[in-house]
Amino acid sequence: MAGDMLDVLNDKGWLYHPKYPDDWERCSLYSMAQWVNGLAFRAIQFSPSGMPVIKIAEIKDGISGQTKFTEQTFDESVRVRPGDLLFSWSGQPETSIDVFWWRGPEGWLNQHIFRVTPAPGVDPIFFYYLLRYLKPNFIGIARNKQTIGLGHVTKHDLECIVGAYPPLPEQRAIAAVLGALDDKIELNRRMNRTLEAIAQAVFRHWFVENEEAEGWEIKTLGEFCEFAYGKGLKEEERASGQIPVYGSNGQIGWHNECLVKGPGIVIGRKGNPGIVTWVHTDFFPIDTTFYVQKKDRETSLYWLYYTLVSLNLPNLAADSAVPGLNRNFAYMSEVAYPSNDLMRKFNDFVKPLFLKIHANEQQSRKLAALRDALLPKLMCAEVRVTVHE
Repeated sequence: MAGDMLDVLNDKGWLYHPKYPDDWERCSLYSMAQWVNGLAFRAIQFSPSGMPVIKIAEIKDGISGQTKFTEQTFDESVRVRPGDLLFSWSGQPETSIDVFWWRGPEGWLNQHIFRVTPAPGVDPIFFYYLLRYLKPNFIGIARNKQTIGLGHVTKHDLECIVGAYPPLPEQRAIAAVLGALDDKIELNRRMNRTLEAIAQAVFRHWFVENEEAEGWEIKTLGEFCEFAYGKGLKEEERASGQIPVYGSNGQIGWHNECLVKGPGIVIGRKGNPGIVTWVHTDFFPIDTTFYVQKKDRETSLYWLYYTLVSLNLPNLAADSAVPGLNRNFAYMSEVAYPSNDLMRKFNDFVKPLFLKIHANEQQSRKLAALRDALLPKLMCAEVRVTVHE
């Protein structure tokens, strides 16, 4: 890199001049890859079927009922395929600006997301972890330009950020160490999806498709469970602790105190009403949620969870300004209540699956913590890897 460009970068401080080993090659981060921005789709381009439009919501949560589709064809540069590297450069700095591997189906890239193709001589997996290492820099840059909740990391910022890389064998060695941890995390995620699918299939077979269900007692939801209100918790009180904090969109932080002994069920009340979330441990539900309490000992919590999911509670959301779930409407939902014997059998079958899911999640959190601790050390050469030529 030319000396005058390095002087400019140095003047911008740590945000644009990260720490790297002295022997790594320096260059502009932008020059290390091809960055293709997505398209600004219009409503007229959407259709009931076709290929999905990949926004930040799809990157984080996968294809869902909120995903938009289009049957139109666009330039191949914005076609997203499984395994593509994506960088979301706009949004709420702490939660939206990040780098991801796309694991979904083929689709078309929405604006504010770069499809990133590393240059020759740059290992793609190494470059992914380089971008992960630079996430604090991206957040800081976006915060400095944040308006109305949104921040940006632009092409100009990427041109000004100093990138660096070692020889290709060392890149691959670093990628192998960090990639092995992420591979195990991904394996756990896939295993949990399979276990969840098994539990849901058994529920459907025993309680939805069961020919004996017509003889079961019909009860309203309010007869055997209650939706209790969560408790208000300031944002700064969710920053640390051992107890997971849950809002309408799932876990949103950690706290020092437990409000509900787990396992349990959280239901979105405001913001994302009717979304049902299983919680394996003790937890703290905030005031935008309900947490579920059984009214009798016979009702299986696992059966209750899948029953609540099957009721499609988001359709019962009311209110105009801020959508909300009216628990009294939900209480009137009718359910075929099974025999205590079948309820116990389902509980005994599903409980080990949920315990395994929880064990996998705990292991993945530990692996992620190890990965996140190793990442800056490897990128700063505090820890060097053995390179096999």
